[in-house]
Amino acid sequence: MIGKEKKDRVRPINYLLLNILFAITIICLIVSMESIKWLIVIPCFITSVFSFYVVFNPKRRDPFEAIKFPACLYGLSFGVSPLVLMDEGIYRIRYLGNHWGSLVEQGAILAMFGFFFLMIGYFTGGKIASRKYKFRIREITKKGERNLIIIGWGLLLVGFVCYFLLVFRSGGVQHFLSYKGGRADIFQQTFGGFYWGAFFMISGQCLLGVAIVKKHPYWLLLLSILVGVMFGLFQGREQFISPVFCGFVMFHYGYKRISMKILGILAIIMLVLASMYGAYRGLDKKEVGKNPSQFVSTYFANSGDYLKKTLSANIEQLDSLLISIRYVDTTNIALSGRTLLMAIAPLNRLIFNNYLETIHAGSFMDKLANPEHKYSRTALSPSLPGELYLNFKTTGVLVGLFMYGVILRIMYSPFEYSNKPGAILALYPYALWNIGKMVIDGIGLLFKLVTVFVPLLLVYIIFKMDNEPEK
Repeated sequence: MIGKEKKDRVRPINYLLLNILFAITIICLIVSMESIKWLIVIPCFITSVFSFYVVFNPKRRDPFEAIKFPACLYGLSFGVSPLVLMDEGIYRIRYLGNHWGSLVEQGAILAMFGFFFLMIGYFTGGKIASRKYKFRIREITKKGERNLIIIGWGLLLVGFVCYFLLVFRSGGVQHFLSYKGGRADIFQQTFGGFYWGAFFMISGQCLLGVAIVKKHPYWLLLLSILVGVMFGLFQGREQFISPVFCGFVMFHYGYKRISMKILGILAIIMLVLASMYGAYRGLDKKEVGKNPSQFVSTYFANSGDYLKKTLSANIEQLDSLLISIRYVDTTNIALSGRTLLMAIAPLNRLIFNNYLETIHAGSFMDKLANPEHKYSRTALSPSLPGELYLNFKTTGVLVGLFMYGVILRIMYSPFEYSNKPGAILALYPYALWNIGKMVIDGIGLLFKLVTVFVPLLLVYIIFKMDNEPEK
């Protein structure tokens, strides 16, 4: 195994028992529902159970295999969440009108088929696309390690300067700590270059990680947590979690395998922290600062409601697919890729002076569902299936998710065919986070990925620490 060899003590039968236990839990959840609509329940059950099996596959036990993270999000978003939240009336959206029931049926069935096309793309199309490459990864020399450390610290410094200027020009630390409202307005019109430049801290973290993970793995984890805490000031869960996620991926492949058990515990901790963070964002920060112990006790007293709210606001994404279906069905208009151009929106604004017609999928959906937000900058998470349907209807969802699976398999192929990570370890963690998270956040994450990747790719090319296919 990549990193230090560690025998997997979990037997295959335990994985199978875990899958059976999960299926029984979902069945109990279904039985407890007030009204059971089988055309909704059956597709959600199938999506939930199969996605869980992909994550806890007894034959493929690498927890950071490229398919596992997006499969987990997909199963939670389009399988488990609808079953948990349906009785809460989450799909009684004004825009869906009296058609919400039939739309949920249509959306659940489409999401189920989309998941199977994603799996076919990964396990069949992706394997065919990548198996001709047997990656021979070059070892990083001591000189290469020194160069990576120097460049890594340089990128961290550049990122920190951008971060400092962004915070200072936006109103200072106190402004961020006390801010209550939508994050689109938190940066006080300084959202552009300094915001994107701050992500160079993650680029620097990844380069340093490759150089020090074997000798100083726990310093790498500490650095990852510190970068995450700094981004946490922006009141965004994703910005806080992503550097920490990258740190654990590099630790796993570069030093020692992390077991599924440990990852499960970490995932629960992250979920609780994200839920607590969400609760904090909506409160008066001054009052919380005066009595933080009361905030903690109040949170845990109502933790179930807060966790459900976090699930509804950040994980459940069937609603985005329903809004897309309703829009296309009522107008007979698909956006034909205009939301996908949002991946290059900052370049379109800076270089092309907004010449390219782009539409922000999340903002577009939010205004459909909430017309009162017409002049606000709020946005829903559009999800990858929702955005694909909005642009290319059913064919777009099935073909798009198939290609998404192929891309994930190609991403993972260097780790599948080699037992040493090499310099490519700097590229994989943030790619896995961003591309995997597209399942719930859509294509718009690509620009953030490009921002982090540009310096990494330049270093990767300049030092020629690349993968060469075996002849």
